[in-house]
Amino acid sequence: MVSVVSGWTFPQTQDFKGEVVSLKEAPIAGAVCTLTGNGLPEEGITLVTGEKGGFDFPGLQPGKYDLACAAVDHLPLMQRGLEVTPAAGLFVRVVLPGAVTLQETMSAPPALVGRPVQRSVEPRCPTGDFPVS
Repeated sequence: MVSVVSGWTFPQTQDFKGEVVSLKEAPIAGAVCTLTGNGLPEEGITLVTGEKGGFDFPGLQPGKYDLACAAVDHLPLMQRGLEVTPAAGLFVRVVLPGAVTLQETMSAPPALVGRPVQRSVEPRCPTGDFPVS
């Protein structure tokens, strides 16, 4: 008879899943999401959402994580302090706002007609609350 006793214990891990959608609830395929936090490399783990906007970061240790997602034609969004617990994984729904397009109509005095006008607009990365279930 052979008996094996092991002193190894492994921390319980959970999955962090979610989906990225537009304001109109349409799935966003190809969005880039980066997860940083508890025990992950400093640069985080980055993945691209699937055809239906889904993502899955498997095997995470319990703790707090930050998630940033961005997609073409949408403003990026970051959520800090999302918690994976030992008892359950985490599912979030990331709603990316559409990109802002600025259009201006200007009337210039005759002396300025034909001269270049410089204008700058700084993009911002909003933070928002994701619905967590």
